[in-house]
Amino acid sequence: MKRLKGALRQWNKEVYGSMESKIEDLTDGIELLELKGEREGLSEVELLERRNKFNNLWLLLKSKEGLEFQKSRSRWLREGDANTSFSHACVKSRNRSISIIALKKGREWLSRPIDIRAEVVDYFRKHFDEVRWERPKLDGHYNISFYSNAKKPLRKAKKPLP
Repeated sequence: MKRLKGALRQWNKEVYGSMESKIEDLTDGIELLELKGEREGLSEVELLERRNKFNNLWLLLKSKEGLEFQKSRSRWLREGDANTSFSHACVKSRNRSISIIALKKGREWLSRPIDIRAEVVDYFRKHFDEVRWERPKLDGHYNISFYSNAKKPLRKAKKPLP
């Protein structure tokens, strides 16, 4: 049993150990091949190498995602489930991080929810108001008329082209 445990630890280090550095190495290798491909093109061997690097990167990223999911699940089981103080603390922490407690307007701080809401609405209303501007006019060498039936062709202007 001890030998099996040691062998599993060794295998785990080889396959999952230093996962971040393996991901970084693969990403750097792919980037180098991409740059070379942009400059001069890639041979069949290099294309195959790039494909293998992408496949290995994908496998490592999936493994990392699965490992992180397992760790979060075990932490959840160890520290609490849906009806404990742990889950309520997580929810409260999330709500605190996404709420606006105070907002600075000029030199003053707004802290009342009504004032913050009014300032945010006012800011975006001003930001997205339609700005009046004079549209450019077509005063080139062609007189363009827009009709509802749009069957008349463009008329050449009387002024000759330079």
